[in-house]
Amino acid sequence: MHAMEAQPAILLEILVSGVLIAVTMVVHGCGMYAVVQIAHRLAVAPHRGRPTFYAGQVLALVVLLALTVLVVDMSIWAFAFVAMELIPDPRLALHFAALTFTTLGASTPLPAQWLLLEASCAIAGTFTFAWTTAVLFQILNRLIPWHSA
Repeated sequence: MHAMEAQPAILLEILVSGVLIAVTMVVHGCGMYAVVQIAHRLAVAPHRGRPTFYAGQVLALVVLLALTVLVVDMSIWAFAFVAMELIPDPRLALHFAALTFTTLGASTPLPAQWLLLEASCAIAGTFTFAWTTAVLFQILNRLIPWHSA
């Protein structure tokens, strides 16, 4: 009977994990789209001064915006941890989400019945950091044209 009782809890954990991953991906996708649009507008905008310095400024702003999107992504998970009363303190919940999102891992895990949720947070983080890296590389490649020698 113990195995039968565990199934609904696992299904709930999978459902919650799936919803949180889906929400994270939608939010992150919208954020990355905005980052690309802003980078494009800034890259084609007329500017004075040295092109390399301007490109550096644009890239710095793009990185700041991308980091903001990642913090929003982590905040989604932190909010869920607080709402589900898994981590009552919002600051600690954000700290836990950030450590898990970056796959460093927190020293104190979630309760045993929610360990899949913790792993799902790490999976979401892996996807979003990889996605962000790909976007930043694309922007950099278009912002600074490379010429073969």
